[in-house]
Amino acid sequence: MMTPQVEKEYREKLVTPQQAAASVQDGDRLVTATSSSQPRAFLRSLADRTFELNDVTLIGSFLADDYEFLKEDAHGHINVLISFMDVKSREYFFRKRMTDNISVYSYDFSKTENVMENLFRPDIFTFESPEPDENGNFSFGVIGAMYGRPAADYVKKHGGRIIVQVNRSVPFLYSGREEDYINIRDVDMICESDEEIFPVPLSDPTEHEAAIAQHILPYIHDGATLQLGFGGIANAIGFSLGDRKHLGIHTESYVDSMMYLEQKGAVDNTRKKIGKGVSQTAFVMGTKTLYDWADRNRGIATMPISYITNPQIISQIDDFISINSCMNCDLTGQVGAESIGLRQFSSQGGQVAFVRGAGLSRGGRSFLCMKSVNQKKNGEKTSTIDLGLPYGTAVTTPRHEVDCIVTEWGCAELKYKPLNERAIALINIAHPDFRKRLYDAALENRIIARHQAFRIDG
Repeated sequence: MMTPQVEKEYREKLVTPQQAAASVQDGDRLVTATSSSQPRAFLRSLADRTFELNDVTLIGSFLADDYEFLKEDAHGHINVLISFMDVKSREYFFRKRMTDNISVYSYDFSKTENVMENLFRPDIFTFESPEPDENGNFSFGVIGAMYGRPAADYVKKHGGRIIVQVNRSVPFLYSGREEDYINIRDVDMICESDEEIFPVPLSDPTEHEAAIAQHILPYIHDGATLQLGFGGIANAIGFSLGDRKHLGIHTESYVDSMMYLEQKGAVDNTRKKIGKGVSQTAFVMGTKTLYDWADRNRGIATMPISYITNPQIISQIDDFISINSCMNCDLTGQVGAESIGLRQFSSQGGQVAFVRGAGLSRGGRSFLCMKSVNQKKNGEKTSTIDLGLPYGTAVTTPRHEVDCIVTEWGCAELKYKPLNERAIALINIAHPDFRKRLYDAALENRIIARHQAFRIDG
């Protein structure tokens, strides 16, 4: 409930989404919160002005609608910088509708403040929030905390504007730190739009994902702190840990399986040295049930993504378990998780930072997961483990950082192993149809020696 003073200031700054969008000027650079924290009514109003404006840059990811500024003739009017490749921007890429008005920047989330200062440089920061609390503090919403504080700080430092869209269906998420809210006195404009935030439905694990999860579960002991990616593998693992005790959460995305583990009593965050007693996360993403659970839940603390992914923070959490997905790797352990050859498919995000942080954690482990085979449209099957990465593939996680790579055929522990032993371990978790070819290629290229032949399984 807002105090009379907060309510008075709220009313003084209240405008329509159209009026807020009208404040955008030629040359402005806007950072918008991502996905379920996007102020969609404001962005639709901005899209209506696409061809009135010139040299405007919109920076964000997981764009919620087919906004007018995504179309190729918007070039020079509103250009879009995608900060993390998502399904919708990928659609524009793969259908060859991408032109000069859409670009992608793949960066390490732990360096968000540096990227904000040197690349994004916003004049405007906008996000969706529930009503402010009695002290006039706005929550950054379900995903806005991801880079909300760095964006807000940059904008205020450089004389820019903060536009908040209030949506009463958005849960109020707490933080462990006062600075991770934004007070109404620092907000320049408030608009309103009470749309239902779109949920992210649970994805049932595939047969391959369920098998991958089974190879990782034995490594997760009581007292471990978890970072899980998003999707089938995360669900398969998370929903299988109900019998564990004293687990902790320190993760990019707080998802439904984590709610389940808290409700089961498996997660209590009592063993963590950092963020003891609370689940720390950059954002909450999942079903409406999850959003209702997170609303004003003091056991969940939303923090900037740069804090969550900081390897020095992670390193102070004992028994840190990091689990993420990747797309392919070579026989030395180089991992690709963001491009298919030269075609960008995803982005770096927090993967490298989590792998590095887990490697510094006492008892920490990191797992990079992928299915063993890709199938092309023509039916041809290829191994995701190969002698080298496909031409043009970005190396997301360098081999010297990699700990474990997991497929449905097993877990290859690579940390501190020489290259020949790495190759053998990876061949053993490749699909059986490809192991002989991989072995012959490794032998021909002198990655392994002949006397290691007996160690090949299958």
